[in-house]
Amino acid sequence: MSKKPTVIFIHGNGGTTADDAWIPEVSLALKKAGIPVISQTFPDNKLARASRWLPFINQLGADS
Repeated sequence: MSKKPTVIFIHGNGGTTADDAWIPEVSLALKKAGIPVISQTFPDNKLARASRWLPFINQLGADS
């Protein structure tokens, strides 16, 4: 049996966070459906530089 994929929410830049807009509501609904979810505020959330975001995404377990 294959492992369920994990959803990683990536919020926008400009100072947004994992607690903004629709992310918490959708995260809760997915978790209730048994789908693993990662929803964290990314470092450098104002500028969203790839040099900071890509290593963070890897730390969260993307592509593992």
